Amino acid sequence: MGLEGVQWHPGDPARKDKDGMTPRTFWTGPAEKNSMALSTAFGIELDGDAPQIVRGERRMGRFEWSPANRDDSRIAAVLRAGSTPVGGHLTPRGSFTHWLDVPYASAHKAAQVLPTLLDIQLPFPLEQCLFTFPLLRREKDGRTRALAVAARRTEIEGRVRAYRAAEFETTHLDNEGLALWSQALLEEPPEPGDDGRLRVIAHLARNRWTIVLGRGREFLGSHAVAPQDRGRVQRLLHAHAGGAATEAVWIWSGAAATDTAVVRALHNELAARYPGPSRILDRPESVLARSLARRLVMHDPLACNLLTGPLLHPWLQARRQKKARRPVLLCGLAGAALCLAVFAADTVLAHREAALDRKFQSLADSLAGYRVTAKGRDAVRAVRQALREPARIENPFIQAFSPSHVKELLRIARIARTNRLTIATLELGPGSPKITGTSRDWDAPQALQAALAQDERRLSLHRREDLRHDRIEFSLTPQRPGEAP
Repeated sequence: MGLEGVQWHPGDPARKDKDGMTPRTFWTGPAEKNSMALSTAFGIELDGDAPQIVRGERRMGRFEWSPANRDDSRIAAVLRAGSTPVGGHLTPRGSFTHWLDVPYASAHKAAQVLPTLLDIQLPFPLEQCLFTFPLLRREKDGRTRALAVAARRTEIEGRVRAYRAAEFETTHLDNEGLALWSQALLEEPPEPGDDGRLRVIAHLARNRWTIVLGRGREFLGSHAVAPQDRGRVQRLLHAHAGGAATEAVWIWSGAAATDTAVVRALHNELAARYPGPSRILDRPESVLARSLARRLVMHDPLACNLLTGPLLHPWLQARRQKKARRPVLLCGLAGAALCLAVFAADTVLAHREAALDRKFQSLADSLAGYRVTAKGRDAVRAVRQALREPARIENPFIQAFSPSHVKELLRIARIARTNRLTIATLELGPGSPKITGTSRDWDAPQALQAALAQDERRLSLHRREDLRHDRIEFSLTPQRPGEAP
């Protein structure tokens, strides 16, 4: 399993391990990547009595969004029904983000120790939390670096109640700081040379401020700030800058950021120690809402959902069960298709066998000259017997009218007498003759071989010396292809 998208949540007291103990944490699998599953979603930022609602959609691989009006009865009904993906947010006051370093390059080993490392960092027991690790990566030195996002279960349940009180049914609860960070990276990406600068995203909502800090593309953390608490903002910058004055890139969003005069005054005051360019995101009042919607329909490596484990929304539970049933259904369909293919193959094979049987029967009948009732090997034997019978009857007649071998026999006898050869056996037929015999002279059989070769008969001569009788035994046989004479 890869290093991205590991989710955990506290152990269920009703579940026991093999020793009868309540497990502290248990594995819930990879974080859901909605970009491949969802095409339309809503993002809602709770901002006092004026929530920001955005409808997002993925079209041709691009994200498109538009503001949604809760006064529209159809939109209100959809947002209450809980049958459409709706993304809400947990503020930095109610959630926790932290980078963890694990001295292992193995994903499996890192996953084993991450909850323990997170437990050390939390100011409250881990068993009271739901948490996820949306991003894990291997570092060059062999470490694994993980971004942990956690929230107390009571905070998550309280946030769900707050959305329901506003007549919104959320299926996902994202982390506000990460949502703002990823949207700012998308809309105002770092420029060359920004790696050494602090990157400050100041989200100025009506009733709260959220400060998100990083360097280049590296997220450092997010913090809740009371409105107009400039001293708190200065202390946060001082802590992340290590106490040294440094340049910063200031990015503004939120409903209050629509007033450029307010943003200019804040920048002039806050940037005295940390100077740098100031940029207001387009349509700043809807930045968070459209990020929440976008992270549901488009791939985002920092996307997370803290409504998981025991608080998983019923709509998501139904989707997961449907996905789990899909492989079973596909296996069933594949099995049915395989059965049909086997049946079709058997049918075709049976037709071909029947056709071959008919051709074999017709050929057997034509060769035998009568209807052959036997099958298989018995039929072949019957045909052979039927073919042998005419040959046995016709053989004497064929031999009677065949050319005589008397002349050839006399010729061979003359040659043998002239060369003082003794013929032991002599076979004459349609092919070359086969002759065996003896001679007193080693070269005498060659005269017989040469005489027969004049008739274009290729014969091989084989000789050996018989010391007991002081004779040369020889044989003349038809020459095989490639054999020496």
